[in-house]
Amino acid sequence: MSNKPHDGLARRSLSKPELAGAYLASVLPEGLVRQLDLSSLKLEKGNYIDPALSERQADFVYTVDYAGREAILYVLLEHQRRVDPIMAARFYVYTGRVLNDYLSEHPNARQVPPIVPVLLYNGSEVWSAPTELHALFDLPADSEQLFPLLPNLSYRVDDLRRTTDEEIEARAVPAFATVSLLLLRHGADGDAELFDFVRQVAARWLNQLEDRDDLISAFTYILNVSSAEAESVLDVMRSALEPQIQEVAVTAADQLRREGLLEGKRELLSELLQHRFSLSQQDLASLHSQHLASATKRQLDAWGKKVLDAKSVDEVFAD
Repeated sequence: MSNKPHDGLARRSLSKPELAGAYLASVLPEGLVRQLDLSSLKLEKGNYIDPALSERQADFVYTVDYAGREAILYVLLEHQRRVDPIMAARFYVYTGRVLNDYLSEHPNARQVPPIVPVLLYNGSEVWSAPTELHALFDLPADSEQLFPLLPNLSYRVDDLRRTTDEEIEARAVPAFATVSLLLLRHGADGDAELFDFVRQVAARWLNQLEDRDDLISAFTYILNVSSAEAESVLDVMRSALEPQIQEVAVTAADQLRREGLLEGKRELLSELLQHRFSLSQQDLASLHSQHLASATKRQLDAWGKKVLDAKSVDEVFAD
């Protein structure tokens, strides 16, 4: 199972320009939205967050036409339960990296595109951190001369836990975007609350989805964030979903079971290799992380049989 279910669901939704454009239109100021040609929205490559924070964050970078010019929209998904008090500073660093890439690609540039930061947050605490960088600077009372010289940045917050289901459902976005936002909002619920939400709200939207991969993504998220056994989750979904949609839920559960078994084999082989050849986890990862990460069940089984007799770790992976 993915240890970052929020990322998988958000990437499925926000990687689609038409869904991302509708989402951004629902959270940005109306006057700005009128100036953006969201039909020109393009998802760009790049990952600008700190590696140490990748378990709790994911980012999405878009270029868009803005009154005949290029603008950059930067969306950061923050799924830590607690508020990060220095988020404005993190945005300053991340957007600086975006601009650095822009300047590398445009060495003769004399101007740079504006960057609009948006925080998509589904933590349990109310978002209370300053939304401007200026508010974070540790300044003496008499700082009038310094203040105008300090860099600044502000960001927009979409705090899903402080938004009602009805408000999300009222947004003018495609059905899968609605499903994604609703699920992200309820991802930290306990099972009782999550199951009530699935029966009373989510099922109505899930029954409208036609894209099988969208349904797989939504059901995978529900199965991942619930602490209940998969069969119990499926029972809840069966009680509220149309028969053809139920079949997709079962498929998602089967896929997760297979992925879980494969991950278990991968972890077992890793432990055997570390013990047999006196390797640290870091040493093994540096030597053969690609082998282990991409291995099929058949390959893992074959390598497992070779561990006891092989004279070196390289011999285990040799053809």
